Amino acid sequence: MLPWFAPVLAQLITLDVRDRNEGRYVVSADHRYEAATRPGTTLRLHWPKYDLALGYNVSFLISPIDRAPRELLVFNTAQVDTAYRIRHVTVSLTSTASWGEVNLLVAGLQNPNPPTAANPDPVNGGTNPNVGMPNAGTPDTTGTGTGTGTGTGTATGTGAPGTTTGTTAQGANPRLPPENKAVRYQTSATTLRVADQTTRELRLSAFAKYTTSGGLNDRSLINYPVAHGTSLGADATHTWRFTGRDTFVTTSTGQHTWSSNRNLATSLITTELWTHRFDRRFSTITNLGLSLTRISQPDGLVAYSIFPDFAAGVSYQTRVGRGQFSCQTSAYSTPVLDPLRATVDPQVGIRGNLRFAQDRFASTLTGNAGVSIASSQVNEGAFDSYQALFLNSFRLSDWAEIDAGARVVQLQYQGAAFVPFSYAGFVGLEFGYLVPLQGRVKR
Repeated sequence: MLPWFAPVLAQLITLDVRDRNEGRYVVSADHRYEAATRPGTTLRLHWPKYDLALGYNVSFLISPIDRAPRELLVFNTAQVDTAYRIRHVTVSLTSTASWGEVNLLVAGLQNPNPPTAANPDPVNGGTNPNVGMPNAGTPDTTGTGTGTGTGTGTATGTGAPGTTTGTTAQGANPRLPPENKAVRYQTSATTLRVADQTTRELRLSAFAKYTTSGGLNDRSLINYPVAHGTSLGADATHTWRFTGRDTFVTTSTGQHTWSSNRNLATSLITTELWTHRFDRRFSTITNLGLSLTRISQPDGLVAYSIFPDFAAGVSYQTRVGRGQFSCQTSAYSTPVLDPLRATVDPQVGIRGNLRFAQDRFASTLTGNAGVSIASSQVNEGAFDSYQALFLNSFRLSDWAEIDAGARVVQLQYQGAAFVPFSYAGFVGLEFGYLVPLQGRVKR
């Protein structure tokens, strides 16, 4: 049986192997030079009704390299994604776990990717509006938010900011800013989702999520006690392609969250998204909605809030010489749910992206600013975040790329500095192979 089974597997398995090496100069509470490498691999299996992806990467960071004492920080991330399709019903399970040593004060300066709705967390990646913030933990990667970022959940559409259920300072006491030293830290999130593509226009789904985060030893548990939260919810998305240039997407999400701190949060959000394409170069996106939230605390406090969920943005692209130039900008207001502490932080912000690419060269400038407008009575999760990235990259070959740029991060809690204005300049070299079991190597 094995000789028959082997060529079948050859059509179903791909192996993605990557390694990123980076040197950087970091200025935060102090200044230092750092060197890091992050090898990783992802194994993907695909059948007509079943998908499975197994991923693992590990980061080795030496900091500082210009003086003693030097530390070697090792941080691991493992992920399992699986999905089974039965006609128009899909059952999926996603689980991500990260553990190891990390300096949370400067974690937001240690990621090579731009802070976007699809990848804002500096440690794990995912969907946290507080981009690159310390203690971000594992964000919600299931798309269970109700905004307009791209994703596989209810966050549909393109171009506008992702207003998903990210996390802020998970498992940490926000009254104690992160110290400028390494701590042993862990975070994980597991999401089970059942989705039914009822019709071509209507998609229904229900989900359950468990998230945990905190320290791994006695010293780190003092400032980062282990916290966990459980969320249950359901959502519906209806897409109406009115014309070839106009699309309307209606989304409704209900969710209830239990936290280990005995907080309870219940939210219902309904939004209407309109995308309009004027021509091949210029398009706009508008999102209008309303969020209803009830939060109860163990001391008996019960708070209700009504908050608009709004986004408006434009996207433009054109050819400049032999290259392609694109820009996107958007403003938004949205409630951000912390699934660990069952708090909701209403935020307003602005986000933008500029990109130019020609042949093997690309240059990107990305920025985001989000400000909390929570009242002083219910501002336990009120964070203001500011971050930016400038990145220049050059593809050396199909399997190698070099880049250089700068990152900027600042975080405030209840109007006070939580992470000071910090920045880093970096140079990186990345190798990557996508290898089918049979066939030629692709990047």
